[in-house]
Amino acid sequence: MAFRAVPVTTLDTNRTFCEDTLTLARSAFEVEDFACAIALAESAEASQLAVDQIACRQAAAVLLTEGHWAMGQFVPTFVCAMRAAALSEQTGQFDAQVRVLGLGAMAACSAGLPDEGLPLALQATQCARDRDLFKPLALGLMTLANVHANLGDFDEAERLHMQALSRARESGEDELLVRSFSLALLSGILCLEEAPVESFGEVTSARVMRLLTLAYQARRYLGETQLPSMHRSTLHLNIGHVLMLGGKYDEAGILFRQATALVPDQGASQLRWSIEHSVCELERRCGRLERAWLLLQTLLERMPKHESLFTHEHILRTALPLARALNFDEEAARFAEQLQTITKEQERLRFLSRVELRHAKQQTIGALAR
Repeated sequence: MAFRAVPVTTLDTNRTFCEDTLTLARSAFEVEDFACAIALAESAEASQLAVDQIACRQAAAVLLTEGHWAMGQFVPTFVCAMRAAALSEQTGQFDAQVRVLGLGAMAACSAGLPDEGLPLALQATQCARDRDLFKPLALGLMTLANVHANLGDFDEAERLHMQALSRARESGEDELLVRSFSLALLSGILCLEEAPVESFGEVTSARVMRLLTLAYQARRYLGETQLPSMHRSTLHLNIGHVLMLGGKYDEAGILFRQATALVPDQGASQLRWSIEHSVCELERRCGRLERAWLLLQTLLERMPKHESLFTHEHILRTALPLARALNFDEEAARFAEQLQTITKEQERLRFLSRVELRHAKQQTIGALAR
């Protein structure tokens, strides 16, 4: 399905044009033609400069936020989220306001700037609380917890995730509960991966024990739900990852095999690659080094097309200790050099993103004030 954005100057800039263009943009989004969806949404937004057309501008800004997020464009996501949130508040679209603020906060975290995302996450949670929005508050708490985890405040992240999980259970919505479990486990994974390497496999700390308890709860829940296979596979992967980091290697292997069996045949290459990476890491931790090395070669050959620096860094953090354990000195030196290069590039990009983000924030705030 192909779409083309028509220049605004050739069409009437009225409400009908905006609504029709947004319909096309949503259709493009549904078939994952995100670049086209963004172009169409920009045309729709640009056509509605008058105050009385604010509803169309709000819808366009929300779609732009979602489109940039889907494209992995974190600074534009953040900036569009600020605009969409302000317009959503003016039009009384408070569910949308909470959602876009959450996307903006997550975009800041993905850009390595969780401190910039914290105000948005706090605003999203407060908005949902003030208006007694049940599901948006659960989502807002998940986002706020994730931001705190990215800031390294794992105690606060855990407390907020438990609040979100309680609300998700109360809602009775499987999709919301899966999301809550998944994000809570991901925060826990982030916490354990920040721990010293020599502590991996120990289950004596209270935090690890609580996280393992949560993983087992999520595992029991999976046996009771009939969600689409993609969601089930992702949750299996996250549970398995926690069990692996907690030293439960046999159980982790079972979860990874179940996750693999649930991966859809089409459109899930990134998920499949992530599972295979986890299996490779499990083999390394279990001491099956030759097997892990063979899996690593396959993973490096099949690196996702547009892999992020984070993805590349993640696989190198498996490759480097593996090469060292096998006494592959040449490969280890190469991996260490690549990891150092990526770390420096991440620092450079974080600095540029912060400058760009703060400049764009000032422009956005100024534009909204006019």
